[in-house]
Amino acid sequence: MSRYWVVGGNYASTEFSNLAPGAEDVRIGPFVSYPEARMAWAEISWQALDQCNVRFVITESG
Repeated sequence: MSRYWVVGGNYASTEFSNLAPGAEDVRIGPFVSYPEARMAWAEISWQALDQCNVRFVITESG
């Protein structure tokens, strides 16, 4: 069974390859469906809308 996670955080640059110094990796989930994960992603992404180095994505495991 697939599980979905929202992962991301505050990155050092808009290349989104390394977290900013002192920033922690954010992981939210697991969710049993993609729509549930999408709702969580939308909520946390809107909170960081004006921060260009913050990024969150939905990943699937399982």
